[in-house]
Amino acid sequence: NMENFIKEPVRKIGLGTTSLRGKISSQKTNRQHNFESGLERDFLQTIDFDSKVEYYCEQPITIEYKLDGVNHYYTPDVLVYYKDNKKYKPTLYEIKYRKNLKENWNEFRPKFKAAIEYAHSKNWRFKILTEKEIYTQHLENIKFLSNYREKIVDKKGFLTGIDETDFNLLRFHLDQIKETTPEELMLMASSNKEKQLELLYTIWYLVANNWCNCDLSKPLTIQSEIWVTS
Repeated sequence: NMENFIKEPVRKIGLGTTSLRGKISSQKTNRQHNFESGLERDFLQTIDFDSKVEYYCEQPITIEYKLDGVNHYYTPDVLVYYKDNKKYKPTLYEIKYRKNLKENWNEFRPKFKAAIEYAHSKNWRFKILTEKEIYTQHLENIKFLSNYREKIVDKKGFLTGIDETDFNLLRFHLDQIKETTPEELMLMASSNKEKQLELLYTIWYLVANNWCNCDLSKPLTIQSEIWVTS
């Protein structure tokens, strides 16, 4: 239930000089999200692209825990809610570079222990991610496809530069054939070389906006398999 989601950060990210800080716009939440490192930014981009994700919030909660009789506070980086909450529990994520994790493990450990206990009490999960899990082929593909996601749209809701006739033609062929490649689809739709290049732009638009699926774990090329979104 969206009403029960945590939607706003509890901790504002201030200006800093030690790491890359900024904001990233989300299509999923229709707001801007703060990040404190390039790794966090790339993770936010990944979950914004993930069709399994319903909603997410950065700096979502502050967990209080005791250490040697003294109260301490810890705010995990991101809380992610999934559409299928039976299969994927809401998950608190901590995003850290491996070097930082290794060097400061003794400092982080009680925080993470408190987060595991807190997540368990809410029937959530707690997960630590590093560049090993985030810097993947999947991320490379998302960065490529983000150029084709809806940004500036016209009155009919089409991305500026997308021709409605081309869009409908490609959708028609895709619906007929069910599974194809970008190369096959553009050859099917036109025999004109210049037109094929225009159509290729629209094909990547279809992939980027979930009109069709592809395997994002492999490098994206015009020979990549694409198929109708069920």
